[in-house]
Amino acid sequence: MSDGVLLLLGAEAEALAPRLEASGYRCLVGDEQLGQPCDLAVLGADWRERVTELRQRLGTTPLLLDIGRDSINARSELLRSGADDFWLSSAGASELLTRLRLHRKLLAKRQPPPDRISLADLTVVPSRHEVRRGQRQVARSEEHTSELQSPDHLV
Repeated sequence: MSDGVLLLLGAEAEALAPRLEASGYRCLVGDEQLGQPCDLAVLGADWRERVTELRQRLGTTPLLLDIGRDSINARSELLRSGADDFWLSSAGASELLTRLRLHRKLLAKRQPPPDRISLADLTVVPSRHEVRRGQRQVARSEEHTSELQSPDHLV
């Protein structure tokens, strides 16, 4: 099972490829991989000046930049550069792995549930026992709730 595809750019990020692969990630290493689709980009500190360029090329892909030393000023510069988050190469791979898991969860929340059924403005999500008409949640009876638990007859 893969935890996602990471684009690793810069010496610090590229050096972590074996550890990240051992943790289940598929790693695209080096700037020659820039055209490949990825879920997240992990950047070494030497890529700080290229964040704007990467943002244009990668769109909404989260960019995690190594800030070297943690300080308010470093975090502020990171956010002004257009990166989404930071990581500290001096802190080791564990902190980066935690941040990567967080960003994967955030990406997953943006995706619609796999069992969502939509027709015009009506949306049914059986796994959440949720029915919506437009933006309004629809109240359900016990009978409706039991029907949502086995939606095969809805199709």
